[in-house]
Amino acid sequence: MVECFDNLIVPSSPFLVACFIHQCETLWALAIPNRLLYRIGLQASYYPTPIVNRRTRDPVYSSFSDTTVLKVFTDFRNWSYRMLRVHGSTLDLQDDESRLVIPLWAKSDLKNLVESNRNMIAFALDFNADADSHLVCEQDATGSYRTQVFTTGVTARKVTGASFIIVDGALKSGDVPLSVSVVEDGIAIRLRADAMIAFAEALIAGEDYRLESNTMKFSLEWRNIAPRGSIGELVSPIDQSSLLVI
Repeated sequence: MVECFDNLIVPSSPFLVACFIHQCETLWALAIPNRLLYRIGLQASYYPTPIVNRRTRDPVYSSFSDTTVLKVFTDFRNWSYRMLRVHGSTLDLQDDESRLVIPLWAKSDLKNLVESNRNMIAFALDFNADADSHLVCEQDATGSYRTQVFTTGVTARKVTGASFIIVDGALKSGDVPLSVSVVEDGIAIRLRADAMIAFAEALIAGEDYRLESNTMKFSLEWRNIAPRGSIGELVSPIDQSSLLVI
C-alpha cells in the first residue's frame, strides 16, 4: 500500500496494520479483501485505505452476496471454492488500453487456473501502486452494486486499478475481437473463441499477449517482479510470535 507513516514509530521489520471490520463485512474480507479495504478507504476519504480505525464507522457492505458477479467464482455459503488471488498481479486501465501484469513467479498458479477452465478465467488482483485511482464497489440498501472511481486527489487521472479480472471466450461478433466492460470493481474482458485460446495458451506458457481492435487494446505482460518478503518475517517485535496466527 502507499499509506504515509511519517512521524510514526514503526518497527524496522515487516509489520501488519489491523483493520477493524463489522461482522457483516467478514465474508468480503475472506473472499476479496482488497474490495473491502478500498471501500473503507472511500468511506474515510483516505486513499487507498486508512491506517487509523474508526470504531463507530458504518458498515460498507452487508452479508448479502446473491447479486454479486463474484458468486460465480466464490462459494459464499460453504467456502468450498473461492476466487484465486494472484499476488503481485495488477491491471492498468489507461485511455483505451487494459494492461494485465503478472509476476513470473506466479506462472504455476495461472497454469493450474487455466487448466481447470479454459473458457472463463478469473482471479483477484493485487494493489496497483502505479495507479492514481481505483475502481471501488459500493453496495446500496437493496443489495445492488455500483461502481465508483476512487482517486488519490489528482485532477487528471492517468491509470486506474481494479480488484479482479474476468476473461471469457463468449464474444460472438466476427468483426470485433474483444470487448471490455467494468463490472463492480473489476474488469470483464470478452474475447472471440480463437483469441481466448491464444490468451489461455499465453498464460500457460508464461508468454506476453496482445490484442487490438479499432477502439480498444488488451495486453498481458509477464514481469520479473520480486516476490514479497517471507511469511516467516512477519513476527511480533515484542514477543517474536507470528503475526499470522489466528
